[in-house]
Amino acid sequence: MNDHFVDSLRDSFARGLPGLSAQLRMSPPSREILMQNPKHHHPPRKAAVLIALFESKNELHTLLITRNEYPGIHSGQIAFPGGKYEPADNSLIQTALRETHEEVGIAQEYIETIGCLTELYIPPSNFNVTPVVGVLRQLPNLLPDENEVSKINIISLKELFAPATRKLLQIDTPVGKMETPAYCPDGLIIWGATAMIISELQQLWLGFSEIL
Repeated sequence: MNDHFVDSLRDSFARGLPGLSAQLRMSPPSREILMQNPKHHHPPRKAAVLIALFESKNELHTLLITRNEYPGIHSGQIAFPGGKYEPADNSLIQTALRETHEEVGIAQEYIETIGCLTELYIPPSNFNVTPVVGVLRQLPNLLPDENEVSKINIISLKELFAPATRKLLQIDTPVGKMETPAYCPDGLIIWGATAMIISELQQLWLGFSEIL
């Protein structure tokens, strides 16, 4: 990970984010239904996730987790490491760093934070999620939290953003099975809020992908 890349990535954030329009490119139909018929009538809770970028074999990669199966809304889904804001956190960036350490074992000193993508509301769980982008100069040994994480998935951005990776699939959503946009790299199915976050990252990526 060279300094020129990191500086250019910071410049991309400074020029402005793609925003909601980029997120909506991968929005599931169930989201609109839930937004129009909200089940939650109290203020949303705050959360943050980390998009960790690192170089491997001369390509940029990121990592996502497959969550354990549990009796909950996001059971078994693929997501960026992260979780809810705690009162002891001094910022949502701190939330993302803390949760990443807890879930995959990457200590905060390995992560150089760059900026935050657009906050995204998740209707089923009533969370406002802030995606934090950070770079790793090197990837340390990963230690998945066996209570929360069934697998850590390492994915190249080249494969993740390839046109053939985007598909429309029949997916079980909180309002029933629906045709839903998804990213499908290496046999994975990434949909919902995580796909919407990736979509904004992909739009931002177009501005600096030629640097590596």
